[in-house]
Amino acid sequence: MRGLVAARNLHGPRPNARSMPAATRAERRPWLLTAAAVIVIGVITGVAVAEAPSHTSPSAHRAAATATTVVSHRTKPHASAARAPGKVSKTGGKAPKAPARRAPAGLVAINSSSTAATYQVSDAPFTVTVSTTSGPCWLEATDASNGQLLWEGTLAPGQSQTVSSPAGLLLRLGNSPVTTVTEGGQVVNLPAGAAVVFDLDFQVA
Repeated sequence: MRGLVAARNLHGPRPNARSMPAATRAERRPWLLTAAAVIVIGVITGVAVAEAPSHTSPSAHRAAATATTVVSHRTKPHASAARAPGKVSKTGGKAPKAPARRAPAGLVAINSSSTAATYQVSDAPFTVTVSTTSGPCWLEATDASNGQLLWEGTLAPGQSQTVSSPAGLLLRLGNSPVTTVTEGGQVVNLPAGAAVVFDLDFQVA
């Protein structure tokens, strides 16, 4: 024990912080201040980064909104198309075609007016028959080749008269609305708006 005390005495007493010179304590302070400053700066920087709000430029917001609108328009079907898949839009579709008019059956005039009509027949000689329906009709038939009178008279309601011609025939009807004319069994169509007194000219084609 005495040896340990003697050794300590040889080295001298342990230095005490309070007994240290002021110059030594001043040398340690800059290092401690630097470390503390680094720690404080690190904490402040971390808090600022964590709490900083994300900023997006207005142009980026507009671009995102435009892209969303385009995708929505491309993928969403039109309401009217979903309701009526088989129908055509009134503005984008074609207008329905009007049904084609049928040509009247029978013999049709090649030239006509309100008082006369010309017809062509394919065979000669040919036969024309005039029949009355609801009223009397005066009738005159003339051979077109020589002007010879073939028949003339008045037909009572329900009567008929047949006239034959080798080349051409002219008929004059005194009451056309009550008559029906046929040639070779086919109906002869009078033009719309034909006058009461009406002339028919039959020519061989």
